Amino acid sequence: MSNSVRSLAVLLSEDRENSDPELFYRGQELSRQVSELPLELRDELASRLQDAWPQKGFASLITLREARSFSINVAAVAWLTYGPALDLAITADQWAAIAVSGVSLDESAGWLRRQWTPQALSRTLELATSSDARVWEQIVSSTPGRLPDALVEALTARFRTFTDEQTYEIHRIGERLAAEQRTDALRALSDADPRLEARLRGFLGHLGDGVALESLFQELKGNLATTSVDRDSVQWLEGAKDVRYLPELFECLFLARRKETDPFGPSGVIEYVIAEIGGEEVVARYDEAISSRPFDGAQFLRIPRDRVAQRELKSAGSAAALELAEVVGVPLLPSEVQ
Repeated sequence: MSNSVRSLAVLLSEDRENSDPELFYRGQELSRQVSELPLELRDELASRLQDAWPQKGFASLITLREARSFSINVAAVAWLTYGPALDLAITADQWAAIAVSGVSLDESAGWLRRQWTPQALSRTLELATSSDARVWEQIVSSTPGRLPDALVEALTARFRTFTDEQTYEIHRIGERLAAEQRTDALRALSDADPRLEARLRGFLGHLGDGVALESLFQELKGNLATTSVDRDSVQWLEGAKDVRYLPELFECLFLARRKETDPFGPSGVIEYVIAEIGGEEVVARYDEAISSRPFDGAQFLRIPRDRVAQRELKSAGSAAALELAEVVGVPLLPSEVQ
């Protein structure tokens, strides 16, 4: 008898009793062969998956443990690998059961997004009684389009449990809510737990939340005075593009410039935000800094200062040209006033 490893097509051509254990055990490996199957074997694989759906529900195949660990039955692995490879059509009950399991493989989130229906949402809201970060991240990542309001309400009311190791899950949830401008949802989660507030503060700041920005600026100034700061950690400054934050922005810029040795440090982000605010006050603050020299090399602030000044002059010139053209009745082409 040959000891060669059997292909997916061969396993599906054999009787289930002899082939199902290997078929399920090697799911992650064999799922790559699904695209090569003829239609009748794809149907056979789908049939075997449906027959393997446990009577006690998908949750009976998975046990979430502390931190990020879990145990998973091979039948669940088969569903999460073969299902996406087949783009298997599933019921609302099945969708909800998988989504609230808290376990996702790389392929499964996209599959669930394609299979989502309003009925699946209704069943998910009934089943999603857990407060675990893994469960809610899985639901959020599996839901396509803008998150339905009912789902966001359930998320903010029920999501409470997480560990220090679950930074990824919290970041994914916060990132999705921020992308959808869900300031109220982020604030509700932050108000529910100080530890969540610390994790979500950057997303709120990015959306321009004043309370979050106040805390973030204080934290940034403390960090700039004592440690190195990565520019990726200050992307929340996008939410501070307002003239009222200029004092804080320039204070942070000076602190960063005093210590910065990394060309990819935070000062570039700060200068960008200041430039986006623009206006006479920005130019005046740059002039004051160039004159008072709050750090070595302050004279080089003339470069960002001049960029802002040139833009202001160009804007003022365009406005004046339009006004003059209206007075004398001469039309201007758009390119002439840019």
